[in-house]
Amino acid sequence: MATSQINYLVLVVAVSMLLSGCSSMLCQAQTDKATDPLSQHDQQKQCERLINQHIDDERRQQRVDNQQLLDESIKQNTR
Repeated sequence: MATSQINYLVLVVAVSMLLSGCSSMLCQAQTDKATDPLSQHDQQKQCERLINQHIDDERRQQRVDNQQLLDESIKQNTR
C-alpha cells in the first residue's frame, strides 16, 4: 500500500471517529516505523495537523450547510 493511500485511510478513519485524541493515536500508529525519534515526532505532528485541519474543514462545511437549511426553512415558513 502506498504512503499516500495510508495517509488517506488515516484521514478517513479519523473523520469517521471525530473524537478528540484520536488523531494522536492514529498518527502514532502510522509513524511508529520511523527510526529517528525526532523524525517520528515531526511526522506525527504533521499527521495530527492534517487530520485536525480536515476535521475542522468538515465541521465548517457542516455549519454552512445547516445555516443554509435554516435560512431556507425560515424563508418558507414566514411567507
